[in-house]
Amino acid sequence: MNKKWIILILLCVSFFAIGSVGAANLENYDFDGYFTMNVPGDVSFEKEINDTSENGFDMVNAAYMSENIVIFYMDSPTLSDNSSVFIYQRMFEQLNPGSDKCYESQEGNLTILESTSGGGALFFHALSNYEVTKSYISDTNEDLILTYKVIQKHPEDLIDELNSIKSKFDDGDYEGRKECYYKIRKEFNKLKDKLNYKKYSKEHIPQAAYLIFLNKTCFNGIYRVNSKGYFNVPMGRYKNPSIFDEKNIYAISDKIQNTTIKNDSYECYKNLIDEKSLVYFDPPYRPITETSFTNYTKSSFNDDDQKKLAKFYRDIDNKHNHNVKLILSNSDPHIRDENDNFFDIELYEGFNIKRIPARRYVNRNGDGRGPIKEILVRNYKNKKDLID
Repeated sequence: MNKKWIILILLCVSFFAIGSVGAANLENYDFDGYFTMNVPGDVSFEKEINDTSENGFDMVNAAYMSENIVIFYMDSPTLSDNSSVFIYQRMFEQLNPGSDKCYESQEGNLTILESTSGGGALFFHALSNYEVTKSYISDTNEDLILTYKVIQKHPEDLIDELNSIKSKFDDGDYEGRKECYYKIRKEFNKLKDKLNYKKYSKEHIPQAAYLIFLNKTCFNGIYRVNSKGYFNVPMGRYKNPSIFDEKNIYAISDKIQNTTIKNDSYECYKNLIDEKSLVYFDPPYRPITETSFTNYTKSSFNDDDQKKLAKFYRDIDNKHNHNVKLILSNSDPHIRDENDNFFDIELYEGFNIKRIPARRYVNRNGDGRGPIKEILVRNYKNKKDLID
């Protein structure tokens, strides 16, 4: 039997929060016979519907978009319980406010390793503020790692490619831009099957440009893939999106010239870590609602994977007699259930766990938008922690 998911996402700029929607004039809206839902009567939706068939099963992946509401509908026999969509954005600056450094360089020499790097906020902060002798970044998302390598090796060619895409996109009206977006999304997914990700070449440059373009023009900057690993996020509603920052690309390229970049999991660091290493783990966050989203690659990240990572974290700490500096961030399960001690007791008991403020800009529940807590797990304490 097929499993069906309907995920309602409200943008942070909207006043359609759950607590206030009751005051609006709601109407029962029929979404192409897939489902019905009460929505504000003055809302109109654009839609993207993909009907496919796999192994004799009909599959539907649909997105309905208005200025303030996005609804994803998925009907598939292969959906697991965490295949639905939940979107958030975290503000890394909260990790290291003011002069309260979250780590210190040891004798001026620091090896920094960041696993599941994503945007690499901590990584670039360290490169900009400390004397780093060795640096490594890794992620299991092969297109993200490909893009880092292109920025490292061919920033000028990447910028030329981005300028070409930007010119075509900017010259179009809404329908023209929409056509451009979906053409590039289709080409991006085609190249995923053709490229040799294991051996770098200049053929990777267009794919890196496509990823940057899609990230800046898709709905809310989500990176979401289906079970086959194909990017399937619809176009966002932006008047004049900033496709890329030329100066920033050159600055990043300059910073990572001596960085080892790996398309691999955190386990690849096992023999690289020493007592002068700072290791930051930023895995897919554990879901705090039934609709949380973890499919950044075609392989999801479940509780067993969280436990495996925690064991690696603890083994590294013990191996180096607590001298290596380890940092890990994740969601705070206390948001949903104050008695949920999955991280506090089951996985990271004995380590320094702090709850820090972050911000989620998009959430299916109005109460979930805005300030929210996340956990920061360290195997050491700052001087400020000792004073507090």
